[in-house]
Amino acid sequence: MHSSEGKAVALMGSEFGTVGLSEFHHSLATANLLDQSVVDDGWGAVNRLAWSSGAGHSATQSAVWNAGGKGVVRSRQFGHGYVIGVGPQLTVETSLESPDAAGTAPEDWVEGPGQVGVLDPPSLYEDQLARRLGG
Repeated sequence: MHSSEGKAVALMGSEFGTVGLSEFHHSLATANLLDQSVVDDGWGAVNRLAWSSGAGHSATQSAVWNAGGKGVVRSRQFGHGYVIGVGPQLTVETSLESPDAAGTAPEDWVEGPGQVGVLDPPSLYEDQLARRLGG
């Protein structure tokens, strides 16, 4: 996945707005994997509270693995979430001191910031596929 130029636009047809994050958006997405992604704008898994028709928690038990880019990963997942092996220019936000962190304790696990490309296996998806196919 390569995410770039996302915009959150307040007015239809307007070119103005804040950076729009890719996300699961509505309802609780469970155990998803963002694998070897490039995030140049942002990706988020947060409590959307009453926004978007009361979307609430958007993700749980999901992992961001071996991601690079110059954007932000905002991981405040319901229960447990994981951000492992992100690149040095990617900002990771997991603090529970934000309105979109309500009810998301404990703080999501972050491991190996600045180590994108060093992880073994480099792709969890490819590794699991090979194991399942007996390769």
